[in-house]
Amino acid sequence: MKESDLVIRPYRADDLEGVRAMSDRLSSASLYQRFFVGTPRLPDSYLRSLSTVDHRGRVVLLAVSAAGVHAIAEYIRDAADPATSELAFLVTDPWQRRGLSRPLLMRLATIAASAGVTRFRADVLPENSAARAAIRRYHPGSTFTRLPDSLYRYEFPPLDHRDHEDPRGREAAPQGRTPGPRPFWPKTTDPLTSGRWSRGGQLFLKGLKVRPAR
Repeated sequence: MKESDLVIRPYRADDLEGVRAMSDRLSSASLYQRFFVGTPRLPDSYLRSLSTVDHRGRVVLLAVSAAGVHAIAEYIRDAADPATSELAFLVTDPWQRRGLSRPLLMRLATIAASAGVTRFRADVLPENSAARAAIRRYHPGSTFTRLPDSLYRYEFPPLDHRDHEDPRGREAAPQGRTPGPRPFWPKTTDPLTSGRWSRGGQLFLKGLKVRPAR
């Protein structure tokens, strides 16, 4: 399947079975990094929770094709602090390391900005060095605390794509580093936000996960 076949759009109620089918393309390691518990499939409690998606307090985006759902990116606003949202992200194993996470996160950031969300919060496993390094690279001013269950909780503002692209529309590579393979960077229109996204960039916050809402 070509990258151009993918579309990013909001979650709909009729997507539930497509999300459930993602389990067939998720390894136990990927599920553990997302939910922090050993599970062979997407938890039923998480699938039931998708009924709460209202695209205001909880925003969920999917990367989909004719073959099914390949990624989920979402944020859940903190009821006590609506300017803060918990960020969650899950990509099926065949689509990992292909640059899909960044456009999803950029779309979430655009929606967050229009909704008054100024801070993302994410809990990261200590051994998830890739996610922690990405946060430090893209958000050098991010802060973190160590939770009692040994997770790292990071807080940082939503990513602004203008901070990481050069004037020609391609992401400037950090000095001393060469750009990786061309990643997926789709253009899409949906009821929440629209825009023509440039191509360019690299995998951002791979493996960054948070707890699902309870």
